[in-house]
Amino acid sequence: MSTADVLPPVGFPTGGEPAAEPSAESPGAEADEPEGVDVDSYEEQSMCSVCGVGDSWDEDQILFCDECNVPVHQACFGAGAREVPEGDWFCDTCRLGKVTGKKIKAECIFCPQPSGVLKRTSDARWAHVTCALWIPDAQFLDVDGRDIVHPYAVHPERLSLTCNVCGEQMGACVQCTEPKCLAAWHPQCARVAGVQMTLTEKADGEVQPTIYCKKHEKGKKKQKKRSRESKW
Repeated sequence: MSTADVLPPVGFPTGGEPAAEPSAESPGAEADEPEGVDVDSYEEQSMCSVCGVGDSWDEDQILFCDECNVPVHQACFGAGAREVPEGDWFCDTCRLGKVTGKKIKAECIFCPQPSGVLKRTSDARWAHVTCALWIPDAQFLDVDGRDIVHPYAVHPERLSLTCNVCGEQMGACVQCTEPKCLAAWHPQCARVAGVQMTLTEKADGEVQPTIYCKKHEKGKKKQKKRSRESKW
């Protein structure tokens, strides 16, 4: 049975209408502390929208979409960001807009957050890379490229959870990694709210996501330099 023959789970929105102009501002390429901009806010804008880390390496740089300004590591984005372009670089939604000549309103099927990096789903909708990574049983059909999100294995009970950040019961939520803790969030809502979220790379190259509420936060560890080859 193809994905086209399966009805989308209740609470997964559709998308594709023209969108409003993006409001995010890209920090200057050379100014460490732009004049008139709050430093903390500037640093937050420079954090990868997927992993939440602001460090950048020669083999894994943070790219800024030249249309919507969303920041993301090359490895976190996957397919479409493997090489640092000499000219402009666009995320998938903005690239589609450039091709079609229209503003694309891409809504994540898992959450209501307008910010963040999105990839196409197996039924031609959109999902945040963050949501697809942290929600158990959400899958990338192209694992190495973190591309084509397949949502149909997500447990139905996740659709009834209420997000602690936005307060909405839609899409799908993930719960605190601490056993028996019922705190729940949409992953992208949690990322925006500063909830402790980590991606740990195992010896076999598999990435293990964790998320902890304020009560169960773990001691912060130094970010391990990532291996690009193991992700791509």
